[in-house]
Order: sequence, then structure tokens, then C-alpha cells
Amino acid sequence: MCLYCTVCGCRMSACMQVIKGLLDSVERQERVELKRQRRQETSDERTKRVSQQRLDSVLSKHRDNLRKDILKKRSLLEREIANEIHVRFH
Repeated sequence: MCLYCTVCGCRMSACMQVIKGLLDSVERQERVELKRQRRQETSDERTKRVSQQRLDSVLSKHRDNLRKDILKKRSLLEREIANEIHVRFH
């Protein structure tokens, strides 16, 4: 006869415990992997967000510098035109 008694179901009980242990182990590994993937995704998202913020900052600075340059050139042209008008009519 076998080591487990087939009449009382000890063999079935032992098999079920082994299967349950294996399933628990697999589920635990899946949860750990899912958490790792989520962390990686959030890390990737954070990297993208920081990169986008840097680009926005550079764009903003460049836009502000262009505005300043345009205002300076406009002011200079207005003064030159005012001087030219003053010279021609006086």
C-alpha cells in the first residue's frame, strides 16, 4: 500500500496543500513583479515630466529673451525715427 491512506483522503489533502503553496508563491511573485513594473512606470513618467519641465523652462527663457530683444530693437528704431524726423523738420 502507499504512504498515504486513500480512505481518509490524506493524500488528497497533502496534494491540495502543495498546490496551494505553489499557487501562493506564484501569486506573490506576480504581485512583486507588478509593483516593480508600477515603480518603473512611475519612474519613467517622472523622467518624462522632468524632461518636459526642463524644455518648458528653456522655451520660456528663450521667449523672454526674444521679447526683450524685440523691445530693445523697437525702442532703438523709434529713437532713430524720432531723430530723423527731428533733423528733417528742424
